[in-house]
Amino acid sequence: MRSDWRIPAAAAATTACLLLITVSSFTTVHSAFSSPLAMSRTLTILIVSDPHDDVQAIHRVAEELQDRGIKPDVVLCPGDLTTMKSKLGVRPDDAVLKQYDDSSAEVLSALAGINPALFWIPGNHDPDTMFEDPESLTIAASTLNIGTNIHGKLVQLAPSLYLAGYGGAVEASIDGQPSWGAYPVTDEELGAGILPLSEEISILPADSSVLLMTHCGPNGSSTAEVSGWDANSITAQGVREHWVLSGSRSLRDMIQSEQLQSKTLLNVHGHTHNGCGMARLGAVTVLNPGSVRYTRSYAVLTLAQHKEGGKWHRGSIEIVEMPELL
Repeated sequence: MRSDWRIPAAAAATTACLLLITVSSFTTVHSAFSSPLAMSRTLTILIVSDPHDDVQAIHRVAEELQDRGIKPDVVLCPGDLTTMKSKLGVRPDDAVLKQYDDSSAEVLSALAGINPALFWIPGNHDPDTMFEDPESLTIAASTLNIGTNIHGKLVQLAPSLYLAGYGGAVEASIDGQPSWGAYPVTDEELGAGILPLSEEISILPADSSVLLMTHCGPNGSSTAEVSGWDANSITAQGVREHWVLSGSRSLRDMIQSEQLQSKTLLNVHGHTHNGCGMARLGAVTVLNPGSVRYTRSYAVLTLAQHKEGGKWHRGSIEIVEMPELL
């Protein structure tokens, strides 16, 4: 966990997936940012998920935001920047990893073009290198200096406001039978991996507010379930007899804990395109903005802090569809 409240300098480099959060009015942050967050009492956040190499869709989001006069203070991307085929336990060779890292860099650069204060995590279709220690990489990763990869990390966005991230997706099932595969870890392994992050959140001051960004959603949330026949659509009619359940039980257990129930403003995730929407696990709102490539949607979140040093609160959550691109 960072000991200071500033947004990491790396976030000023470039950006990739879209989700929108708005902050305005207190003033002084990192020198790398033209719109400081430190003194701001409101925050606007853009959330763009699952772009899957679709840079043009991100440019369309940017145009739409400009037309609407929306200037996000922060951009979040919950993963699946690219389209790498993945299989649990199988690591692609370096040439493949480099190919998809370069594709991801183009996506992140487009997101950073909206605002360089970009925070992202890898999904199950992103290169293994994004889950690994940068010091031990076997390729020259183009994505290292574009925004901030917060997989397994807790960072401070503003006084009393934190962002935690964990990437990858667990195994999915249909009527109790395996469906989508996990990558790069199983649900049980995700539980072990996410434990240190949960512990860091638990020792934050009681008045802290946390945004939890994961690639897959929690088990039991409708945002992590595919009810429609087309897993990549939110407009195709018809309901499956047996739904795809893609949520993580380990993540659900984490969110159900007393500390996360009291401190978590929102769990933002992607992965399940057809699950686009909002749900709730106890006191925690769960938001899936859909896939900017497949469901042509993104989200804008507004947060507010009513008094200095106090908790942050959700002002509004908007899921925006771009049907003209379908």
